Amino acid sequence: MDVINNFIFVCSHEMKNCRIIIRAAQGDSIKFKAFVVDPSAGFLFLTKFNLQNRTNASLSRFTLDGMNEVSLIKGKMFYPHELTLDIALKRIYFLDHHFDFIQQCDYDGGNRKFLQKLPLMKFHRIVFFENNFFGAVTQKNSSIVQISKSSSSFKKVLAENLKENTKMMKIFHQQTQPSNAGKSKVCAANNKCEHLCVPVVDGSSSKVMEKCICKEGFIALESGKCS
Repeated sequence: MDVINNFIFVCSHEMKNCRIIIRAAQGDSIKFKAFVVDPSAGFLFLTKFNLQNRTNASLSRFTLDGMNEVSLIKGKMFYPHELTLDIALKRIYFLDHHFDFIQQCDYDGGNRKFLQKLPLMKFHRIVFFENNFFGAVTQKNSSIVQISKSSSSFKKVLAENLKENTKMMKIFHQQTQPSNAGKSKVCAANNKCEHLCVPVVDGSSSKVMEKCICKEGFIALESGKCS
């Protein structure tokens, strides 16, 4: 994501082929803040805030080709700055600087809840894994802590007295990765696409299918080739 120009790119693993899939309108006061993807469902989730109206923040869902935007939450959001997913249960967790709670909603925007009140320190990054949140917090120095999903109690401090602020946290799980055989997941190593393959939801069957897209300046053909 380019937060200055409000672009989201998708690139091949060697960075040879890249394409802008989501961009804000020129001159728009809307700014992108955070995004996460669930390749198994074919979705990308993105938070936006409005520089001219801080009460007009939102959470949107896209397919992984940058199309089919669905507004999931628009209202009672102020500065949503971090997203993480529970892929097994299809839930989105997010932080908002205005609140002291981790919030959640479903992939369709329903079942929104203030999940729990955070401990008395400033969380600026979270990721979710196996019923725990892993958070980056800032006091005098940065620390990485683990807290339970079901309560605000700490389980452990994983790292502390970090001299630099933690800018990003990621957990990579096999649920979101192609299998070793490269056959059981959409867009595995044997896909037909010449430039880029993204998993998208088929509107009629709700199945996740592969879709070929091409780098900037090229058009995708039905064969998967680019011209």
